[in-house]
Amino acid sequence: MSKPEFTPGPWIVRSSGEVGTTDELTAVVFPVDDTGEKTPAAEANARLIAAAPEMYEALVAGVAMREAQAAYFLDRSRENLIASKEAERAFDKLARAALALARGER
Repeated sequence: MSKPEFTPGPWIVRSSGEVGTTDELTAVVFPVDDTGEKTPAAEANARLIAAAPEMYEALVAGVAMREAQAAYFLDRSRENLIASKEAERAFDKLARAALALARGER
């Protein structure tokens, strides 16, 4: 798999509504409504955007998990069973971390 072309994470949400690394701006989410008040939806959108690199990594891990499961189902070897279980754990860890980031839980 080729290296992604997007800015690597982790990305953060700044109070100004900017999203990016500590050194680079990646996106701007306007966290205010027509009256200038911050909106929960805009803040949630910024968190979701900031979680994009972690979501990408979780998707990569999900594909690797499916490939490991397919290899196990083809030959039922102990080696591929172990690889499949390890891939499942890796995917689960990355997916839960990405969801927590998108939800603002970390």
